Amino acid sequence: MRKMSLTLLVMVALLLPSLVLADPPEPHIPSLSAEQVDRLNNGEILVEVVNGDVPIGDVLGVVDAPAQQVLDIIVDFDSWHEFMPSMTETEVTSTEGEYYICRAVTDTPWPMDDRVYSFRAWAGETEVDGMTVLTSNWDYVEGSGNLEDTEGYWLLIPWGEDGSKTLVRYYLTADLGTWLPDFLLNWGTENMLPSLIEGLRSRAS
Repeated sequence: MRKMSLTLLVMVALLLPSLVLADPPEPHIPSLSAEQVDRLNNGEILVEVVNGDVPIGDVLGVVDAPAQQVLDIIVDFDSWHEFMPSMTETEVTSTEGEYYICRAVTDTPWPMDDRVYSFRAWAGETEVDGMTVLTSNWDYVEGSGNLEDTEGYWLLIPWGEDGSKTLVRYYLTADLGTWLPDFLLNWGTENMLPSLIEGLRSRAS
């Protein structure tokens, strides 16, 4: 048994996209080998989980749509439950300047309770590692639900010779504050994180 983070809950619960902390991590352009580029171009989804007190989930995949179209899907918070399997309810409840305040309910496996929470999200154009890209980051609204901590971002990079596709990076780390058997964590790592990219692909098609 090991302490489970929301990163790994994402894998077990199929999809838990937008939960975060007050200071989301800084996005970075991924450093890719020629082999990884080939795999991405062939439709593979690359998943990495960095173990620690609060593990990190890092997912890469190519979506056959321009970056702005992908961002439009991501910021349509009211519709997440229509294409993200674990989301049972999503709605924008208010705004704070450039931030959206959203409420979400995530279906989680028995015996855990469903996760009910609010998060604050921002999206737009920014410069990352010297490149102008589109991003969306989010932070968990403290005290709004049955979570400990979580933070993350979507990073959208024009892909292909004409930039008509998008390399999507999804980064998430969070602390669920509970425990889960190792076999469920391992199963989730191998099988569920790719659904983050698959959900976007389905919505963009």
